[in-house]
Amino acid sequence: MPPIDFDWREGDDEFAGNRAEPLPPLDASFAPSQADAAEPTIISRPRRGPSNWVLLLIGVALGIVLGVSAIIYIGQMNARADLEPLVRLEHQAIAARDVDLLRSLWNVEARPLLAEDLAALGLLTDKPESTQVGWVKIGGDYAEMTLDIRYANETYNRIEAARLTEKGWLLAPVEAANWGEMKEASGEWVTLHYRRRDGFLRGYLPEFDAVAEAFCLRYHPPEPCRVELRIDIFPEQQPFLPATGASPPPLLLRYRILGAGDTEYITLNGTGEEMRDKAFSELLLANFPEVHRIAQIFPARLASNEAQEASRQRLYGQVMPLSFISPRLAGVAGKKVHPIWRISLYEAIGDVIMRRAVGPITAEDKAAFTLWAAARGDVALWTERFAETRLPREPISPTTDPAAVGEALAGRGSLADRNAARSFIESLYACFGEQTVVDWFTQARERMGQTALYEPLGASPNDLAEIWRRQMQGAGCL
Repeated sequence: MPPIDFDWREGDDEFAGNRAEPLPPLDASFAPSQADAAEPTIISRPRRGPSNWVLLLIGVALGIVLGVSAIIYIGQMNARADLEPLVRLEHQAIAARDVDLLRSLWNVEARPLLAEDLAALGLLTDKPESTQVGWVKIGGDYAEMTLDIRYANETYNRIEAARLTEKGWLLAPVEAANWGEMKEASGEWVTLHYRRRDGFLRGYLPEFDAVAEAFCLRYHPPEPCRVELRIDIFPEQQPFLPATGASPPPLLLRYRILGAGDTEYITLNGTGEEMRDKAFSELLLANFPEVHRIAQIFPARLASNEAQEASRQRLYGQVMPLSFISPRLAGVAGKKVHPIWRISLYEAIGDVIMRRAVGPITAEDKAAFTLWAAARGDVALWTERFAETRLPREPISPTTDPAAVGEALAGRGSLADRNAARSFIESLYACFGEQTVVDWFTQARERMGQTALYEPLGASPNDLAEIWRRQMQGAGCL
């Protein structure tokens, strides 16, 4: 390789012609002074901002955000405008206890509702006229909406749903499609199952555990005393009705005699399979002197297979299953559940534990239903003590029959029936003593027929009805 010559001379540079010409000398008037010459001249360049492309992209993004926000806002305004009249009519029906109006607002055939049920729904808000539709999520003909309701000077968010029909928007059961998978948490007395959307309920597990423990210690049911609690979106439990106890209700069988029709004898809170037990059959036959063969007696089933299985597990299983509706269908404020939902869940927990303790009640219907009114009244009373919350009382007629109250509560019952049962048990406490009464109804599984069933009290169902009437009138015991 030839040596590289670094001795460049003027004219050797082939790029010389491309160089800029030297600047002409400054005029003397512009020559810097000697003082100025001592300081170097600093030339300040203007700062360059973001390029036009960056500004354009920012503008486009901002426009999209604002545009989407405007679309969402307009959509929410329109959706609320469509659904607010429906919500107003719903609360009007609840306030007026207009069952026909409320049924007309439902897209599907709602479960049978009573005026007393609407009174229970009214407990969820102190100011129904202030209820407002908040956020609305629409997917096809289905809309899920959040209602802002006021209770005890606090705003709770309650979820309801509606479906678009030929008649317009109508109320519909809330669907659980977007509520997430089921999760589980275990305590000492309660196993909690909940959907991901209700994950905050995990923090309530110690409270649910304490309530279950208190009822287990009060009623002393056969071991193990453990509740399998599933909180979910149950269409059959909508709308949410406070203080109705555990779902499904206890199994009810009425006995028939071949060729003679129905008898007064029933088995309440059984499994539907009692007749398979030889000892039970022989004892039942002894209550019918005119019948000579057990084959002449047979039960009329009044419950679904699902209800039978639930009753079997509650009475004899390793856990007592309990399904209860999500608190979001009653109202939540952040992670705080509505107090009415809370007391209603307590009552349901107490109900299933009481059922395990009492066991099957086999007797004349009036005797069985009167005992059931007392047992449910005790659950209601102690629920309020545990929750430190009291549901409002309504006047009770002195002619109210405790057997009729118990029969209603053996189905679904209403808030009025539940409050009547609470009043009934208080009158029995006053006349017999609390522990005596509790021992009486929790030992029902050991006796059959009115005579044996009421022996611990030394009183008949008619006597208990008269005691209640006298207590409501301010008189003494019998």
